[in-house]
Amino acid sequence: MSKHGTVQLKSGKWDWTLREQASGAAVIFQHRERQKDQMRSWSPDTELDDARALALALEPIERFWADSDGLVWTIRVILPTDWARPDRAPEERAMRLTFTYGTITRSASIPFDSKAGELTHSQLIALFNDSL
Repeated sequence: MSKHGTVQLKSGKWDWTLREQASGAAVIFQHRERQKDQMRSWSPDTELDDARALALALEPIERFWADSDGLVWTIRVILPTDWARPDRAPEERAMRLTFTYGTITRSASIPFDSKAGELTHSQLIALFNDSL
């Protein structure tokens, strides 16, 4: 169990740190190479093992991503209503990935089994360019 460490994802290496709160802890993931890229999650625990840190990194509450112009967008995954219903076809279970910068919001569809933490910079650029 630890208060800091590193996880390796398809999107690169991320250093993580726990920041204790009144209840639980914020978990901050900082990309090793892309210094403006960050992910945030939350844990009820004040220490994490490697497996729990990896699980939190795969599905962060929010992700901050710097686009090609250096603008830092907030990324969140939006689940469709009743997304977990087993009778829904996979295409009906697609999630929305939202990119927000100030009052500007763009949205792209991603498969329901996608993990926001795994999306690489190149994949985010493609999703962003295809977003509405």
